[in-house]
Amino acid sequence: MTPEQYRKNILSSLKRLQLEYVDLFSIHGVNTEETYSWLFEREDKSQNLINTLHQLKKDGIIRHMGFSTHGDAATIQKIIESDQFEYVNLHYHFVGSYTSSGDLEYGGNLSNIRLAHSKDMGVFIISPYDKGGRLYTPSSKLRDLTLPDMEPMTYGSVWLWQHEQHDEENAPIHTIVCGGARPSDLDQPIIASIRLAKDAELITEGRENVSRRLKKAMEESVGKDWAQNWHVGVPNWKNSKYMTQHGNIVWLYNVIQAYGLLEFAKERYTPMLNNFKKYDEKKSKKENAAEMGPGFSWCPGCSIDVTRDYS
Repeated sequence: MTPEQYRKNILSSLKRLQLEYVDLFSIHGVNTEETYSWLFEREDKSQNLINTLHQLKKDGIIRHMGFSTHGDAATIQKIIESDQFEYVNLHYHFVGSYTSSGDLEYGGNLSNIRLAHSKDMGVFIISPYDKGGRLYTPSSKLRDLTLPDMEPMTYGSVWLWQHEQHDEENAPIHTIVCGGARPSDLDQPIIASIRLAKDAELITEGRENVSRRLKKAMEESVGKDWAQNWHVGVPNWKNSKYMTQHGNIVWLYNVIQAYGLLEFAKERYTPMLNNFKKYDEKKSKKENAAEMGPGFSWCPGCSIDVTRDYS
């Protein structure tokens, strides 16, 4: 896509929306090095799509610019460090960081949450109730761990809303989204917000109680050292010879053992199985990713090949 086409598409969208400008413009799905290069690294720098957005911002058509991502944590870090965006939409939940689980220093997007804070960026959390553990249909074990203090959905909400309080670097979360399929799906998030507004001290105490129980459950299930270091030296697909999503797979093992999230793990593992069916060892990673289709950048990596010796 050329900068001219990009500008035309954006203006066409605004016309259909009957808007003269948009307050928050988010580039959706900056998931890979390829999409990063479209924005910043074309051979002819004048063709970088970020230039189009800067011009639209200068023209007053875009007020604030951000990006959303399902990418690996290192790519997200690179985009944040570009200093071109005012906010980021990403996955980060108490159970893990979805497709970024296993990455960077802390095994997920915590490093990026803190980096965004250091740059005064807004942080918008994607899918806290679905990709954050299917909290709308929690496992019996997870519910046992959060009750009697609160339901899993309430905990998932409050843990994010109070992130600034319990994070060592006091990095805040500003916005979370509820992707409801029916009106009743809003019940628990609304109840959580009302409880927090009415009695912050009590709900904070409850959140701390649940956090202690979850930590204890993880350490008792997989061991304290493993709970702290499971991601160290374990690659995801970009650094894996066979595009295997090792880090994500270990993360899913952990949440099954500690919280009983088997159905959640099966749902998250299925795209890796589908990618594996299309994987061709004779092709490069770039060629394989293209063969697997556009969905690969949203649910990357391959499952384990049970016939292969990874040692």
